[in-house]
Amino acid sequence: QKYYLEGVANEMYTEYLSSAFVGLSFPVICELCYVKLKLLLIAIEYKSDQRESSTLINPGNHVKMQEGTLGFFIASDAKEVKRALFYCKACHDDITDPKRIKKCGCKKLIYSKNSYNGYIKSIEEDQQSALSPKKKQRNGGTRNSPNSSPKIMRHDPLLIPGSEQIETMDENIKKYDSTGMFHWCPSKDIEKVLLTRSEAAMTVLSGHVVVCIFGDVKSALIGLRNFVMPLRASNFHYHELKHIVFVGSLEYLKREWETLHNFPKVSILPGTPLSRADLRAVNINLCDMCVILSANQNNIDDASLQDKECILASLNIKSMQFDDSIGVLQANSQGFTPPGMDRSSPENSPVHGLVRQTSVTTGANIPIITELAPLAKQGKKLPVISLSQDKSCGTSIQMITELVNDSNVQFLD
Repeated sequence: QKYYLEGVANEMYTEYLSSAFVGLSFPVICELCYVKLKLLLIAIEYKSDQRESSTLINPGNHVKMQEGTLGFFIASDAKEVKRALFYCKACHDDITDPKRIKKCGCKKLIYSKNSYNGYIKSIEEDQQSALSPKKKQRNGGTRNSPNSSPKIMRHDPLLIPGSEQIETMDENIKKYDSTGMFHWCPSKDIEKVLLTRSEAAMTVLSGHVVVCIFGDVKSALIGLRNFVMPLRASNFHYHELKHIVFVGSLEYLKREWETLHNFPKVSILPGTPLSRADLRAVNINLCDMCVILSANQNNIDDASLQDKECILASLNIKSMQFDDSIGVLQANSQGFTPPGMDRSSPENSPVHGLVRQTSVTTGANIPIITELAPLAKQGKKLPVISLSQDKSCGTSIQMITELVNDSNVQFLD
């Protein structure tokens, strides 16, 4: 039973293979990963001489590993599969505990080659010259040469006190990752993306994504990287990327940060999703989407209580009221008008890039996605609740829920 439960908790992850595997056949690498790294390698992405890529599942001895090969693993979290990337024969050959396999500096790892040296694409957004307003420069995706540095463009800081924090936290560097599929930025220490309540309130976030996460230092990792990646897809222009603000335990988010530190426009407010002060600080009433996740569901034996935290957070947000007459909304250089406001009205005219809104909104207007304990794993259909989209009534909520116990859906209404 122990091994069965451990197996069903595993998921599929991808990671580049270390250069130490170059030239070896797939069966040899597969055995080494299983015995030495405690990883189950099931497939690789193989590139032919014509540079056409294909996925090979359990190929034979005829397939030799190339540099930059992507492996498909079955593992419990993304941190485990990093061993395949960091493995170095010179440094780790005598290590028996796979948890001690960390990144070493004796060799240039394939990860650093792919992500930092030759394969990063850089783009610039349309920008106006300060000297000639009519002069615009249009730039497409470019591939950096070894002698050229990526072009960098920064947004103007917000015209309010404390805005230096956001610009320092996120330099808005327009880059793609090695695959060209996702927006990328240099690694950031988690301390650089932390916000206090006052700093979050002063940035007057708007049109962002708020992620309420329940978890602690002992919780299983749920893989927030998989949540962020679609929101950072390269088919979005950089200015279309929505800022993501995580609200939750700092101890838990530190464990997830290793897989998130290369994504732009990400902030963290240490706190709890049950704190209304934290929710108000991140302007949850102005967000485009609120997502509620929990990493504590497997720690509770009673199935009826596994969804408790997510349900309480959802009800807490729905019952909140927001008076925006005492606050301000962020505006861009042309003046930002929130939905439903008339900029022609003198009361709503922007002043120094800021506008005021005098209406009162409720938490019931906030679109929410609540993740409850996985029901899909039990082979059941997921209940989808579709409500009215009329936000003026203050009762509409967009919510997608996954339930262990179907009867728990009654507590969301």
